[in-house]
Amino acid sequence: MHKNTGLMNKKTVWIVGASSGIGRALALEYSKSADFVILTARREKELRDLAANLSCAHAVLPADITQTEKHAELAQHVWKQYGAVKTLVLTPGISQRANALETELSVDQKIMHLNYFSLISLTKEVVPAMIENGGGGVVVLSSVMGKYSSKLRSAYSASKHALHGFYNALRAETAEKNMKYTLVCPGFVNTKISYNTLKGNGERFNQMAGAQSKGISPEAAAKKIASAAESGKREIAFGGVTEMMGLYLNRFFPGLFARAISRKNKT
Repeated sequence: MHKNTGLMNKKTVWIVGASSGIGRALALEYSKSADFVILTARREKELRDLAANLSCAHAVLPADITQTEKHAELAQHVWKQYGAVKTLVLTPGISQRANALETELSVDQKIMHLNYFSLISLTKEVVPAMIENGGGGVVVLSSVMGKYSSKLRSAYSASKHALHGFYNALRAETAEKNMKYTLVCPGFVNTKISYNTLKGNGERFNQMAGAQSKGISPEAAAKKIASAAESGKREIAFGGVTEMMGLYLNRFFPGLFARAISRKNKT
């Protein structure tokens, strides 16, 4: 990639996973301040419905983020068509509801591929161009499960932990390149993610989890995320009392947390 001087100063935000949930809410939130928003997800109809509600210039770019072999071509297309990306927002992810020993390895691999490998693959294609054009920011949707683990979410937790390992290292490696990375660790957010959650045999959970329905709204989450990214925060965590207490206990009283989480009912 080479410098695209004509659009270097344009605040372009590329949101991957924009068709629903937090990704959709972030598209609406960023459209209030960005010059240009690029919407990417598999479902084109949902993206076009969303685009009709944005308050800034935008483009709809359907793509399956799991097709990592196409990421170089995808990034080149964005570069040539829309110019330099200032902020890359990565929200795709899938969760799990199954005991670790009862989860087929193919399910572990599917979760890890979407939640981890797909995100870092696109990052490897986009960040070098950002650096070449003076820097930028990457916003990555992790989870409180990226800070601790709980029952029924072994692969999901592992994939979120892996994001922290990768992006913390990348932050150190590009510290002098004017790059910012914000890892987002929400607790329960009231989205439909639990419907697509995978059981141990790969089937969909296909129901709304009780705790999920009581989570904060995607819109409230998006405001927190955009604000944190704008201020250059390295990490942000938010959610209900239970999730935040889990973070506190795991950090300062790990033994107590381990006992508490082992007694926790399956959800």
